[in-house]
Amino acid sequence: MLESEKFALAARLHVMLRRKANRLIDVEWMVKNREYAEAILRFARDQQDAELASAADKFEVMLAPAAPRKAAPLLAPRPPEPTPHLEGGKKDDPDERYVFTLR
Repeated sequence: MLESEKFALAARLHVMLRRKANRLIDVEWMVKNREYAEAILRFARDQQDAELASAADKFEVMLAPAAPRKAAPLLAPRPPEPTPHLEGGKKDDPDERYVFTLR
């Protein structure tokens, strides 16, 4: 989850706890510190309010680490195709040495 989404939900929890339980929380610390967030979520669930419990559940889902994504399999690299101008002829010919190649 994005940091801004966690912050927005923590701010909602802050407002709900202030109104329903007369409790102030530190929103920024809740987003950054997992232990503090878990303590606040326990407190919110102890209030026996459905709206607080729902918001606490949503925030807890955001706290869970995201499952690692599997990288898409890479395609096997193609073997380099031979360049026709370098296969035959003299390699010491100064006129042909730098044709179609880097200098």
